[in-house]
Amino acid sequence: MPNDIRGTPQNWPSAVVFDLDGTLVDSSPDLTSSLADLLAERKLAPFSRLETIGFVGGGIALLVERALRARGVDFTADELAAAVDRYKTIYRGRLTEATRLYDGALAALDALKAQGISTAVCTNKTEALARGIIEGLGFADRIDVLIGGRPDRPLKPSPAPLLDALTQLGVERDDAVMVGDSNADVQCAKAAGVAVICVGFGYAHGPVRDLGANAIIDGYADYA
Repeated sequence: MPNDIRGTPQNWPSAVVFDLDGTLVDSSPDLTSSLADLLAERKLAPFSRLETIGFVGGGIALLVERALRARGVDFTADELAAAVDRYKTIYRGRLTEATRLYDGALAALDALKAQGISTAVCTNKTEALARGIIEGLGFADRIDVLIGGRPDRPLKPSPAPLLDALTQLGVERDDAVMVGDSNADVQCAKAAGVAVICVGFGYAHGPVRDLGANAIIDGYADYA
């Protein structure tokens, strides 16, 4: 790899592709409250924020499925689809009610842009929901490409979303870095042949050091 991804932005590759939830933004409060409302409608007990984080990773449909199974709910495919749709409706109304950018994330994006480095967001969240967060928190102008989950393309850990992001950016895989917080991000990047950095403050289901990233950062301060 031609660049030191652990250095300052001046030494980074031509593009940096970020995961969204647990990487650029802490969306767990709004995910948690939306899930609590969904469960309350079904007379089920809510989950804590940390418990909800344990369901994150793989998109909203999997989050809802995991939560219902954890409450011992049996459901058909149609019933699950209806629950997922209802969750999206609830969540859509509070995308940025308590969701916030992580400390230093905006300054890091500004530093990358100042160096002429392209940026993208690659998330398993649907593009509409992801765009609502990015626009609602006021950093859409710092993101060149947004890749969200959609039915006709596999989600991460498939490399397909990341490769689509690189194609739209016009950047080769050996001149890009993925920044994420989960095993799905690491496996996606590795399958795509892209170097990957993990943040140590996200939603990983286990020790970040065990994910096999090229580097780990504990915050964005060193990159702003």
